[in-house]
Amino acid sequence: MCGIAGIIGRIADENRLALRRMTSAMSHRGPDGVGFWESSADEQGWGVLLGHRRLAILDLSPAGAQPMVDPLAGHVIVFNGEIYNFQELRDRLLAGGERFDSTGDTQVMLRMLARNGADAVREFRGMFAFASWDPVARTLLLARDPLGIKPVYLARNPDAEGSWALAFASEVRALLASGLLVNPRLDPAAAASVAWNGFVPGPKTAISGVEAVRPGELRVFDGGGRAQRRERFWDISPAAPRDDLNEEQFSEMLVDCIRLHLISDVPLAVFLSSGIDSSSITNLAKRAARGPVHTFTLAFEDGALNEGVAARRIAEAIGTGAPGGAAQGAGGARRSGSGARQHRPANVRRTELVLHVARRPTRGVQGRACGNRRR
Repeated sequence: MCGIAGIIGRIADENRLALRRMTSAMSHRGPDGVGFWESSADEQGWGVLLGHRRLAILDLSPAGAQPMVDPLAGHVIVFNGEIYNFQELRDRLLAGGERFDSTGDTQVMLRMLARNGADAVREFRGMFAFASWDPVARTLLLARDPLGIKPVYLARNPDAEGSWALAFASEVRALLASGLLVNPRLDPAAAASVAWNGFVPGPKTAISGVEAVRPGELRVFDGGGRAQRRERFWDISPAAPRDDLNEEQFSEMLVDCIRLHLISDVPLAVFLSSGIDSSSITNLAKRAARGPVHTFTLAFEDGALNEGVAARRIAEAIGTGAPGGAAQGAGGARRSGSGARQHRPANVRRTELVLHVARRPTRGVQGRACGNRRR
């Protein structure tokens, strides 16, 4: 995962500092780099400021750093996620005479957006949340992937005379850390929803005045933060599913999907339980991968809840090796704040891990302790 943030407002130190507070609040999302960019100011001194925290997955070189500027059109992007069909899009652009400095997906997205505007979003196959600034039209595009895997939240300034109009970030905590929200309050309806349903339905959040961009939605704002366009670029088809799909065709579709998910310049692993879905994905990943496939597993101290033994047998049968390798027993374990004991294999280059978690693990222990790629 990466972290994105930005402000439409006055190009001034107060907003620059607010943006830095936002990115600092998301340092856990991007340990590999941080970057900032700001547009030229208009007649009123307003523009856009963008920030990014980087977790490098594709193109680990400085050419993949963000915010990224298109050298031809001057468009700028901050992006969290992955575009799985970027190689296909890149080949199409290369055939049309385009050239690229980066081997990753971000520059391909940026070139597509510079050429086709917001409509390019419909061609992106992946999980993403991004903001892109058009320096000619002086508009900001925010978009979120069709299933809402990657988050992006925004807040508007209720003060029409304020020094900012719109702020956005990958996490609500970043907006709270910005200092831009005067006296933020818990949304009573959200609190009631948590008590009744256990969650807050989007686009609402727990904080009044902070909303989520909907899955499959794009939104365009002008240089003053005023909404120019809002639409769903993807939705579930009303047509019935195909009834002529056989097992071989379905298998080919799954293998193709997983093959695209495996594109990476860093080691990858599969989070393996003993269930049918993760076992199937592990098996297909082993078939589709060009390199080794490793696995992660959670092993509970309560034997009645423990799936580790079965997961180990599945991994060995598939040929990915036992999850966690030789990491057994209490030696070398460290107790995290979440109550989990983490055992790391001696070979630090391996991406396998076993967790021994208490009978009633706290929420979020998986995301904090497993090393898996969070949203």
